[in-house]
Amino acid sequence: MSVLAAAIGGLWSANVAVVAVIAGGITIAVLVHLVRDANPRTSGWIAIATYAVLLAGMLALGRTTDQLPGGNVGLISRYVVISTLATSALLALVAINRPQWPLRQLLIATVTVALVTHAIGGNKAEGVRHDYGPLNLAAVALRVDAPTVLDTLHIQRAAAPAARSLGAYPFNGTFTLGCGGPELGSRLPTAAPLPRGTEPGDTHGETGTPLTGDTLLSGWATIGGTRADCVLVVDQNDIVIGGGLIGLPGSVTKTKTAAPEGMAWQAVAPAGATIGGVIAVKTGAFYRLQAQE
Repeated sequence: MSVLAAAIGGLWSANVAVVAVIAGGITIAVLVHLVRDANPRTSGWIAIATYAVLLAGMLALGRTTDQLPGGNVGLISRYVVISTLATSALLALVAINRPQWPLRQLLIATVTVALVTHAIGGNKAEGVRHDYGPLNLAAVALRVDAPTVLDTLHIQRAAAPAARSLGAYPFNGTFTLGCGGPELGSRLPTAAPLPRGTEPGDTHGETGTPLTGDTLLSGWATIGGTRADCVLVVDQNDIVIGGGLIGLPGSVTKTKTAAPEGMAWQAVAPAGATIGGVIAVKTGAFYRLQAQE
């Protein structure tokens, strides 16, 4: 029942299960009260409300997880459409069944609900962007053929041969490492070592994982107090063999020194590759990241 109620009230809470459950319970109670006055004008909205409740019930019976607050799958962002349907039906039924209420008050209430739920949803949307950001590494992992990383990202690597034969992204000319110049196979000039994270100043960073092919390499870098333009993985001859993402949340790093928010990176190189280093690039300058001490 808690999952059903949370799914119905999901618009009203980003990650607090009890708030969503209470909001869902209130929504269901009000809907039950309103549908008693069924008539041809309200039949469509009653159908939408019923559909939302049935969807919530199906979700409650079919999904479970312990990866969310309270283990309540009703809080998963993609299911907020259920709450949207139920809330929209509720507002419409109130407007139809209570014609004696001043139109101005109904408009104010409706706009208030829209603005409040939009603000609450902003936190959830930001969380989703943070959670799904690392998935963008899949294009690089596919291009360099890193099967273990693809499995970690839950990407079907079996699709790679078909995509390659069709010339689909990332196996075509639209693929880029995002550095505005260096790409896979490019030779880089000698890079200056970037001070480690424990050293003073606003230009430093480090790697937090062993430099091994077909693994999720991670770390962080800040150059002049801003994030790098991109990160590249090179071999012992400074040939680019991989790349990655920058601007990730600090939680993805595995460094002892806390990473400034938004300065983290993840990268990948081919399986079996001998990695010579990770290079951070900023406005055409190259900095070699050092391992954490």
